[in-house]
Amino acid sequence: MEAFKLTTLVILGIIALMLFSIKGKAQTVQIGTIVDVSLGSGSDQTVDSKELFQAIIDRYNFADLNLARDYFSILCGQNTISEVKRYRLISSNYISTSRTKRRKQIANFLIGVKTDVNKLEDEPSNQGQTNFYRTLLTIIKEFDPNSSSKHLIVYSDLCENSSATSFNRFINDPSSIMSHYDKIIDDFSKDAPLPDLSGFTIDLITPGANDFHLWVSRFWEKFLRSRGAVTVNVRASI
Repeated sequence: MEAFKLTTLVILGIIALMLFSIKGKAQTVQIGTIVDVSLGSGSDQTVDSKELFQAIIDRYNFADLNLARDYFSILCGQNTISEVKRYRLISSNYISTSRTKRRKQIANFLIGVKTDVNKLEDEPSNQGQTNFYRTLLTIIKEFDPNSSSKHLIVYSDLCENSSATSFNRFINDPSSIMSHYDKIIDDFSKDAPLPDLSGFTIDLITPGANDFHLWVSRFWEKFLRSRGAVTVNVRASI
């Protein structure tokens, strides 16, 4: 009888440890996408739905099927900040949820994401001017500060022209944007609180067609890193 009780306690202890481990490792992988649809941004020429969707799949890394996953997207360029689109896949327990059921949940989640990505590719660049700063702040609010993995993919020429500041004044002297860096950041902070980007990996997909675009992307790379982004990649395609 004593041996039976001891065995039972051991089994219960193992189960408790497993459940604690599962709970302790509960994580969320979050991905957000910003697509600039402002006049002349050229973002409609750079968004490739197949490439973007594959990049999202890669970043979700489905080696662990049970993790929670969030997807957000927002358009940049409207006079008012666009509404954030949201898709969520809640976490699952590998003991209580079969792999078949979990795969169906993942498939349904990805169908929603793919539908949104397809729409992003079709958006024409015909709305207002780039208001990247406030758009960034809006989508960042959707992310959980404690998320284990936070990714942001941005399609934009990054040429901010909003009530906060205008980058057009640097067109004829692009490199001077860096000498005005502190003043621009001060203008941003007066417009809205600076974001906390701790733990973020950010991909800036920007045309880079001329020196102006080059220096603008350098400005944003410096700013995003200064706000805590772990990695900032500037590239022409995803």
